[in-house]
Amino acid sequence: MAAKNLTKTVVEKATYQAGGPSRQVIWDARLRGFGLRLTPEGGKQYVLLFRANGRQRLMSLGPVQDFKSLDEARAKAEKLLHGLRHEGIDPMAARERLAEAQTMCDLWTVYERDHLATLSGNTKRAVTSAWRVHLEPVVGALKPGQVTKADVIRVHDRATECGGECVANRAVQRLRAMFAWLYDRAEQQFPAGWRNPAVGIKLHRESPRTHILDTGQMRALLAALDGDEHVWTRSYVALLMLTGARKEEIRQLRWDAIDLERGVAHLSQTKNGKPFELPLVPEAVTVLRSIRAVAGNPYVFPQVRATPKQVAPQPMIEPRGAYKAALKRAGLPATTTFHDLRRSYATMAAVRGATAEQIARALNNTSSVAARVYIQLAQDVQRRIAEQNAKALLPGPQA
Repeated sequence: MAAKNLTKTVVEKATYQAGGPSRQVIWDARLRGFGLRLTPEGGKQYVLLFRANGRQRLMSLGPVQDFKSLDEARAKAEKLLHGLRHEGIDPMAARERLAEAQTMCDLWTVYERDHLATLSGNTKRAVTSAWRVHLEPVVGALKPGQVTKADVIRVHDRATECGGECVANRAVQRLRAMFAWLYDRAEQQFPAGWRNPAVGIKLHRESPRTHILDTGQMRALLAALDGDEHVWTRSYVALLMLTGARKEEIRQLRWDAIDLERGVAHLSQTKNGKPFELPLVPEAVTVLRSIRAVAGNPYVFPQVRATPKQVAPQPMIEPRGAYKAALKRAGLPATTTFHDLRRSYATMAAVRGATAEQIARALNNTSSVAARVYIQLAQDVQRRIAEQNAKALLPGPQA
């Protein structure tokens, strides 16, 4: 049948033509591959025609009455086509695998293979950790339709107790995203009228972190890491300070990605999934030249002691213990995180007049929203400096 702009009126008035072809589909002129299929019994369903792995496939999106509107059905088709074109996911193959799943653990296997594999390494590790530690113990054995809000609240409470408020919020958000992805691809796994149980859960109120270190505090932290036993941690922390890079980007930095002569590091695994050329100032190059490479391990910061089951060289484990001990020796707050070093780097750039766009580019952020926060912090720093200078210049009356 010829393509036409599918509208609510067209969908309502369309009827199966007796004597016509056995398969009758009105194709949408707006979205190629999206259509309305009519059956001899008077049924109507939205369908999606696509090609995957050299095969043309016609997939039912569901009866018309299962959608609130035509736009909702078209949006679902667009999402599936996007996954096919940009992530290589055959929506029908994913549905077939999902149809075989019984529990949330079964569905996690499909989710991990068909969705997480398309995300950046950092995001994949974060989602996997949330599943293993907080989600699987509570909902893993349940069928998707059996998970209730009470179960999600239990996830939140449990994660709050063992991981903290931010960790608990992220666990619920990961579960909500997982349910949304699954439902888009396998509604049949869920009972009629199902609603995502992770939507509407009251999360902890989060205040944005504003902690930054000044140059004196950074020097004190590095001094606290002096000594042979802290050589790896000191170099790691120094590079975080000198580059403003994310902790995982430095922890997983490989020697073959570094050009010391040009002073750049090529980052292929970043949070936003986009390769990034990280500038290395002379001081950073000096730090890198001082690091001893370990034979057989490609990482700048290698895991020196391999575990019995380890089959390939790995980067070092995040040195949280040594870092926390150094903070104590330096007299800095124990809550100071590695990310605070990145925030401090950006704030210093803002103090020196860098714009939000320049800071976002330097940090490989996809938007300048975070950079505007750094600029606000920089303004607070500048005010404190001005106030301190004013007090030194015109001290008030002595008590």
